[in-house]
Amino acid sequence: MTSVVFGVLISCLLIHLGSAYFLDPNCPIDPDHNSVSPFPWMALVMLPDKNCSGTLIYKNFVITSANCVFNQSQIKVLLGEFNRKLKKNTFEFPIKEILVRSVYTPSHYNENNYKNDIALLQLTENVLYEAHIRPICIWLIGFYIDTGKQNFTTPLWYLTKKWTFPFPKRTLFSKLELDLCEHSLGINPDKSQICAGHEVKLCVEAGSPLVQKITFNNRSRHALVGIQSYGVSNTCLYTNIESYLEWIVGIVLKVEIIVNNIF
Repeated sequence: MTSVVFGVLISCLLIHLGSAYFLDPNCPIDPDHNSVSPFPWMALVMLPDKNCSGTLIYKNFVITSANCVFNQSQIKVLLGEFNRKLKKNTFEFPIKEILVRSVYTPSHYNENNYKNDIALLQLTENVLYEAHIRPICIWLIGFYIDTGKQNFTTPLWYLTKKWTFPFPKRTLFSKLELDLCEHSLGINPDKSQICAGHEVKLCVEAGSPLVQKITFNNRSRHALVGIQSYGVSNTCLYTNIESYLEWIVGIVLKVEIIVNNIF
């Protein structure tokens, strides 16, 4: 599908759903000033033998890495968890634990070279948006997120095998040249992937989001740029969201339209 045809198709679908720019127009404005949580879209993907990061992108979809959920069952998603040490996180801002209905991964996902390492988790119920639970922005029409910039942020759970994490913490990552990723990781990344690094060893959290702040209508928003696929020490490999817009929109909006037609 050409970019022009894709743009026309997306415009028609999103106008029907109430937006012409973002996958979900409910993504928060000025998220850094959110007194409850600056990362209301952060999700925890819970499996019987491990946990991964995820990101809420739509009322019933979370995005993560394919390597996290490939050939897995009994997947649950935790939303609204911003500080396990605060009692009000439970009472004033309740945590949502939702089962996963379906898992979507690209047909050409290759776990050996981490190509197409992206997954969509369809939840069994729609999420009710509140101050501490909102989707991240995915910009669609005339995609202008500058992936050539050097700096991104990544909120991390700092997951451990003992299932102890306090709250997501913002971490600064710098973009690296793809050949540096090739040297560090021993694989040959392409344009559908983004290489980024940090001064300390933080590239161990599969599914964590690579985020860039954008300005739209003079207001700031957080836009999803990548999903962490693989990493060694301080060199991280991310799946580039821009390369998968058609795939993401095709799944999310197709499900939305089918459900609307049923009811």
